[in-house]
Amino acid sequence: MKALASRVMAGRSQAALIVLATMLLSLLLPPLLLLSGAALALVTLRRGLSEGTVVLALAAAVSLLLGYLLFGHAGPVAGVLPGFWLPVLMLAAVLRATVSLAVAVLVAAAAGWVVVGGFYAALGDPAVWWQQWLTSVLEPAFSEAGIDPASSGLHDLLTWLAPLMPGAIAANLVLSALLALLIGRWWQAQLFNPGGFQQEFHGLRLGRSMALVAIAVWLGAVLSGLPWLVNLGLPLAMALVLQGLAVVHGTIAAKGWKAWPLGVLYGALLVAAPQVVLGLCVLALVDSWADLRARAARSG
Repeated sequence: MKALASRVMAGRSQAALIVLATMLLSLLLPPLLLLSGAALALVTLRRGLSEGTVVLALAAAVSLLLGYLLFGHAGPVAGVLPGFWLPVLMLAAVLRATVSLAVAVLVAAAAGWVVVGGFYAALGDPAVWWQQWLTSVLEPAFSEAGIDPASSGLHDLLTWLAPLMPGAIAANLVLSALLALLIGRWWQAQLFNPGGFQQEFHGLRLGRSMALVAIAVWLGAVLSGLPWLVNLGLPLAMALVLQGLAVVHGTIAAKGWKAWPLGVLYGALLVAAPQVVLGLCVLALVDSWADLRARAARSG
């Protein structure tokens, strides 16, 4: 990873090539898209928004050209540019300007709310649109697989899922952009400030105001059942998940424990993501008042 980060820092053309190449490779291996965003974040964090914008423009222009030459349309950049690269660029610029990871995470959560609001502003009732779109896509797929959509419970699943799609998409955008930002920040620390990222991430706290907003939104969603409140709560959850992870990492480091609990945690995320995400959110809320890492450092 350090070698890849060094290549990103070697020059503008090398950075744009890595941003583009990892994006194209992500069509085969989707997690590689995070490296594309991380390379863009690293350039922006180290050299500023203007340089990050130039690298992004170069990568997007070449991707657009390849898309029209190979497929006759814009290709993957049509979705990646507004849905991933631009948010990463924005968050990296915020982090560079504020030198506060917490502020960048809060901006990401606010951007998630903007995405949710955009769905409601553009579609009126997003659930109706998503129900129709998902039905048009999934019903033929089920039929081709020899599964009767009427008896498979597909309609009930889509009725439950469609109202949550704005929040689910916003949460995914928030989480992916933040993960790319964190990787880029880690690369920056490896190259220019060894150990700096660990200290910064272990100290991540979003504050009590954020915790109170999240509690109010989630309680309102549970008590009212209003879909728009549920959708607003999902991006907040992704932000608090990062604080929860910081609590776990910071506590383990403060106690001097071995790293195997982290392996258990991330393994559990793969097999029981909803339950682990809920637990991390609760942990983050408790930490907002109890400062669990400070307690661990004192007792450790």
